[in-house]
Amino acid sequence: MTRCVKINENTNTVINSIECESLEWCKTYHRGLWVELGDKDKCIGIGDIYYPQFERFSKPQPYPSWTLNLETFLWDPPIPKPNNDNDLYTWSEEDHNWVLKHPTN
Repeated sequence: MTRCVKINENTNTVINSIECESLEWCKTYHRGLWVELGDKDKCIGIGDIYYPQFERFSKPQPYPSWTLNLETFLWDPPIPKPNNDNDLYTWSEEDHNWVLKHPTN
């Protein structure tokens, strides 16, 4: 079986995902733009973004200030996350910086 996703041609977002015989089967029996997923695309799902010029996918942009890394197709923050395994940080779009999460007790 082959896993294919249907792409909204206006937004390039994934709007459907099915297991089928082949990409050609999807194109024959269903309208719209369909893309066959490969082994590297196992985590692709509804709402993800397709970049046809690269034939790659990404998750939706998490924050307006983050940019898409065209090598990894992951979103990079404008400032790298602090490298401190003992502390948990979260991104503050308002401050454009990482802030330490306060533990909830």
